[in-house]
Amino acid sequence: MTIEKLLMHVEPWQIFVGDNGSTPQQVQATEFACEVISEQYRLKYPDYVNEGNINFGSIREGSKTMAQFCTAYNILATHPHIKYVTMLDDDTLVPDCRPLHDCGIWSHRHPVSNASVLALRL
Repeated sequence: MTIEKLLMHVEPWQIFVGDNGSTPQQVQATEFACEVISEQYRLKYPDYVNEGNINFGSIREGSKTMAQFCTAYNILATHPHIKYVTMLDDDTLVPDCRPLHDCGIWSHRHPVSNASVLALRL
């Protein structure tokens, strides 16, 4: 459900899933779900034909934190034009409203580093 809610705010190519499933079947199921959700998005938005699917990567060793770190590192290495990422867990409640700042979500920009923090309810 998290991915479907995110697609109310971003396009599939902007979503990067870092899976640390415990079994090969869990990893395959997540990858398949990403493909199906991407195809459903294309059917709903026919003009979205030449853009990419939801990005999927499997990190079989380590924790969820390691999976998130590896995903962020891979985004930096393969998509250097992307300057900001928001890391979410699969049980994060993503609001329906647009734009996100109208949803009562807490955000903060650090005055020195200019880094942004976005907080969503769990």
